[in-house]
This record gives sequence, structure tokens and C-alpha cells, in this order.
Amino acid sequence: MANYNITWEKANKLNAGLQGGLWENRLGFTLEYYQMNYYDLLMRRGRNSSILGNTFPEENIGRNRYRGWELQLNYQRTHKQLSYYVNAMVGVQYSKSVYSDEVFREYSWMQRTGQPVNQRFGYIAEGLFQSATEIQSAATIIGYTPQPGDIKYRDLNQDGIINQLDMAPIGRTKPQVPFGVGAGLIWKSFDLTLLLQGALNRDIYLSGNSEWAFQNNGFGPAFEPHLDRWTPGNPGASYPRLNVGSNVNNFETSSYWVRNGDYLRIKNLEIGYSLPTTLINRIRVKSLRVFASGTNLLTLNSMQRIDPEAYNGAYPLQRLFNLGINLKL
Repeated sequence: MANYNITWEKANKLNAGLQGGLWENRLGFTLEYYQMNYYDLLMRRGRNSSILGNTFPEENIGRNRYRGWELQLNYQRTHKQLSYYVNAMVGVQYSKSVYSDEVFREYSWMQRTGQPVNQRFGYIAEGLFQSATEIQSAATIIGYTPQPGDIKYRDLNQDGIINQLDMAPIGRTKPQVPFGVGAGLIWKSFDLTLLLQGALNRDIYLSGNSEWAFQNNGFGPAFEPHLDRWTPGNPGASYPRLNVGSNVNNFETSSYWVRNGDYLRIKNLEIGYSLPTTLINRIRVKSLRVFASGTNLLTLNSMQRIDPEAYNGAYPLQRLFNLGINLKL
């Protein structure tokens, strides 16, 4: 269906900052607060009926809000043949879905309005079934007969059935906290730069062929973490029982696949040396600098095999090393 009244999405933004310098501007700081109210966002009404048998158009009805603050500090100094600087940044961002015309939801934990923007919803996992006796005493999973080693879900409304009424926010709802530190120094002909970056209050969700064993009807691979799968002799396993192909119970969106996404990494480190002009003038060169650099040299996070910036499994964790020469004639 067409919507002839569609228009631009809009935003009202507020930004207030305080900037200053101390000790002859050796230490500088910038503190900013911001609030962004987005409205007329394009989305389909959740309360549309399917009786029409057609896809409803997007309308300018959504509203989201973001707010937060950022603090930047920088310090620089020169002493004789040594000069150096340090920059640091930290931020906190809150988000909220103000309005989305969602359908009526029977329980408060099902409501999307008021939650952080793009909040993930799913089942709350309570470990793995250990025996047939435990399965018989648990809530019924609609359309599936569980086996020992399958994921057990919480019956939030206590009606004895696991279904969409038991889906709730999964993962942390606290504000995200990105941060970074940059530093550099020059001493005589040597120079060094360093960049650290990271994030706190961050979750990642593992899914798909890179995390689940034997996908694509069994043609997909299995990985080393799958060796710690559930068996009667390994009840405390980190992975459910193995099966070929997709498992409609174990691969449902749930807190079982949520992982801590906090990380700190040495994003970049570079060391260089510039040859003295008295030497390079003999070969009619303006400047000659040799350097060595590395990217992603060290990453500290809860799951060392996963790149915290690209955790969808498309690429493995990568470290890059470079050697180079900068030459000006």
C-alpha cells in the first residue's frame, strides 16, 4: 500500500558544553551534554490488522530519545627535546523508545515502549535440562519436545507453557559507556603514538553459522568450543547437546546466547625514527622516516576468540603488523 503523506523524519537537538584550559593550556577539557528527540520516524503501525492481506505502509509515527554526556581531556607539554601529549575521552549514552504504536501486550515485561532503542527481546534461559524427570516437571514448550541437554526457559507468567508471552528484555539495559585514550611523544628523532579504545555496559549476541554447530542441514562446520557440549558425563557444559541442522528450541532468541561485550584493546601502536637531516641531505632527500606499526595488538575481553568490534563471525580476530618508509624528495 502506498502512503502519499510520507515526509521527512525530524529531530530536535540540544547540546550544551563547557570548554577550558588550565596551567597555560597544558591541560584542556571539554564537557558536553546532549539530548536528541527524534520524531516522525518511519515505521509500520503495530496494531494493523492482517485481515486486509497486504503489507501496510510506513508512517511518520515513531519517537525515540537519546541523551548523554561526553568528557574529553587533553594534556600536552614540551621539555627540551621531549614533547608529548595524552588525550582521553569517555561518554555515557541513554536511549529510549518513546512511541512505536505497538500492539497490546498482556504483561509489562513484553512492552517495547519505554525500553532502550533496539532493545533485544527473547526467552530467559535457566541452564540446560539434565534429565527426563526435570523435563516432565518443567513448563511445556509449544511445538517442541525437549531432550536432556536442551535449553530450559523461564515461565514468566507461570501458566505452564513457554510461548511468546514469556519473552522479555535480554541483555543489559544500562547506558553504554565508550571510552578511548590516545598518546604520543617525540624525543629527538624518535616518535611514538598509541591508541586505546573500549566500551562498558555492552552485550553481544552470538548466533548463526559461526556459533552454532552443523548448520545448513549438517553441512556447516563445528568449532573447538563445541567440544564442551552437553553430555550425561558433562552436565556443566557451555554448549547444548549437539544436533544436525537448526534446533527450534536451542536456537531461539534467548539470554543463553548473550555475552559480555565489554572490552579494552590496543587499537594502534606506531614507533618511528627520522634520519638526521645532515645525513639525508647528502642523498638529496628532504626527509626519511622508518616506522613499525601494529593494529589490534592486544584485546582484553571475556571471549578472546571473538573480535568485540566484529562479533558476527565473518572474520576471525586479526592482528596486523606493518613496516614502512616515508620518503620526501
